[in-house]
Amino acid sequence: MLSPQNPDSKTDRAYPSFGPLSPENNAFGVPVGCAHTLTRISFSLHFLRSRKMLLRCAFLVLFLAFCSAQLDKFRWPRWEERTIDCTSSGRRDGCVLIARNAKVERDPAKYKCRREPMPKNEWNTLAKNSTTRLACPIGCEPDADLSVIQKKPANNTLCQKYYTYGKYRDHNEGEWYLWLTEPCVANLTTHCRFKDIPLYNDGSTAGNSN
Repeated sequence: MLSPQNPDSKTDRAYPSFGPLSPENNAFGVPVGCAHTLTRISFSLHFLRSRKMLLRCAFLVLFLAFCSAQLDKFRWPRWEERTIDCTSSGRRDGCVLIARNAKVERDPAKYKCRREPMPKNEWNTLAKNSTTRLACPIGCEPDADLSVIQKKPANNTLCQKYYTYGKYRDHNEGEWYLWLTEPCVANLTTHCRFKDIPLYNDGSTAGNSN
């Protein structure tokens, strides 16, 4: 496109311009009003980007705080052995609690066994003549299920799980019980699961875990 001032000129090309330099135009020939508008737009875009960045940072901080709180609550499980010794005393109801290496000392005198009615079931022919059973608390407060119950002597055929010995949770007391009924006489051993070892163990509780 030839310049309007000199249509025959091939070098004097017309280029877009916002006008000559004047008080109303800046050094680039852009009207001051337009420059201010562009500046405001640029500032607004920068502000929006900054705001988005702040929101992202705030979200990240909240997320990290939530994760940290959850990690603080996390606990590794550990197991404590519990045995009711029903053979050493030689007495019918002479079962005694043995809690080896318990983190909290368990005084056997505070864990007394009790006689209670034996539930009747048609399928339980092994305990058909039993009217009561002996139930013993084992000092296991957590609601988590116990490990497998082991009997000793292991070859005692009169002691069959679910028939003449077993376990149950007393939710009113918040306690686990091991029970046995005639004709079973044996020592019963299980393990309680406690969840009280922090995720980041500083070593203070390491010696107490089993």
